Amino acid sequence: MSTEKKLNSQTAYELLTEGIITNEKDLSEDKNRWIMHCIYTGIAAGRIAERLQCDADYAKALGYIHDIGRRISHPKHPTEGYFYMKDLGYDEEAMICLTHSFIDNDITKAAGPFLPEEAYNIVQPHLFKNSPSIYDSIIQLCDLFCLETGFTTLEKRILDISTRKGVVPGSFEHFQSAINLKQRLEKAMGNISLYSLFPEISEEDLLQQEDHYNQLIELFETTSFKKLNVGLDIDNVVSDFDGFLEEEFAKEDKNKRDRGIINPEGSWLKDCYDWSLEEVDRFFEENMEEFATRLPVKEGAQYNMHKLHHDGHRVTLISNRVYPHYTNAYFTTKNWLDENHLYYDDLVLSTSSDKSQECRDYNIDIMYDDNPYNCRQLINSGIDCSLVGTNYWKKEKEGLRIVANWKELYQEVNDISMQQSVNEMQTENKKLVKAK
Repeated sequence: MSTEKKLNSQTAYELLTEGIITNEKDLSEDKNRWIMHCIYTGIAAGRIAERLQCDADYAKALGYIHDIGRRISHPKHPTEGYFYMKDLGYDEEAMICLTHSFIDNDITKAAGPFLPEEAYNIVQPHLFKNSPSIYDSIIQLCDLFCLETGFTTLEKRILDISTRKGVVPGSFEHFQSAINLKQRLEKAMGNISLYSLFPEISEEDLLQQEDHYNQLIELFETTSFKKLNVGLDIDNVVSDFDGFLEEEFAKEDKNKRDRGIINPEGSWLKDCYDWSLEEVDRFFEENMEEFATRLPVKEGAQYNMHKLHHDGHRVTLISNRVYPHYTNAYFTTKNWLDENHLYYDDLVLSTSSDKSQECRDYNIDIMYDDNPYNCRQLINSGIDCSLVGTNYWKKEKEGLRIVANWKELYQEVNDISMQQSVNEMQTENKKLVKAK
């Protein structure tokens, strides 16, 4: 069902409590604490919206239903809430169930661990398509200072979350984003303190604000994760280059002499056909730039590239895309990356298959490439490199460290990060012992 009806706070409250809260005593039960959190979030959202001269009742309604998916499943409450509200005909309001956990509608700016891939595949397309509205921003902030018992400071609430649930790689970035969001809304409200709208916040919480802030920073520092500079080739690492080319080679061969694959053991695709070197070169020169606009994304690439960013790693794409195969390689590549919502920090187009200098320029800690010759060049230059496995280069890839897919790639980066963190802690401990 999909209608244009707009949710009001009374209806939202009824949807939130229906079949769960039958009397005041029900609100005090432990299992219903989440409902009290939603109620306080709605109240807070209404106050902020009123100060901003927005629709206060609508903001309150969104606050009430932001966690409504917990009626169905606590772990999956964002997606369950979204579908629940959609089924009721509240398409626009359903979005708040997905966006409330992600500051600025950025999937990497959440309080807890990164989303499981199943949930990511539902949530991320909606976040990509929708810039945060003022109501998204209001609810995202209110969700972070509203407890089931009332209002507190942002610092106390996030300290509580971080202490109980533990610090994850993106915790510090999330905290910074929350503080920035608070400051932006305070400016929009006329440069007043957010907490001036909430006299219910205890004086003790307000006085301990700086102390809670310092405790958070100390917690983040003592549980820090080593942030790596991760280098990625594009073709066959981010894109399914070989899979796409297999189809295009087969089509072109059919138009040429229709002999098909004559050498299944060829090192790479071009070696499997009976084409001359001139025919291969002409095929790439005439088609490669257009092909690059249609390459499918490798399974798991989008999810894990976002996950690497969430963990604080810097992602640099280093690819050898040159004339005559490309006339405007940077534009073509960037457009493809943006259209497929692939996260990266830097895009570097190497003029040589030897990417050693680029890796040094960008301080790459670990590089991933699909070509065994490229990997060996990097390793011989002192750069750590793993081969991303493909169906080709069977003999050439012997002796190299191989990751078969993006799940393995992400795990290897995580393992290297953890090992380097341990090494740094051991070094610091030795220095302290020596100093004593």
